[in-house]
Amino acid sequence: MREATGSYRLIDLTGGRDLTPPRSSDRIMDLADRLRRLAPSSRDPERFHEEKSEIVHALRIIAREVAHG
Repeated sequence: MREATGSYRLIDLTGGRDLTPPRSSDRIMDLADRLRRLAPSSRDPERFHEEKSEIVHALRIIAREVAHG
């Protein structure tokens, strides 16, 4: 017999994709991976700064969510 848990997964019935919003910890780990790979490129120097700004923005959103519960 399986034990009941408090979390549920939302699945897109047409495409089978998981629609459950990712947890803050998962989102932070994804951002850490993006930071690890972040490096300037001679082919597209602006992309480095765009990616950096996107990561900062995402971290601020997560911080706000955590602060407000």
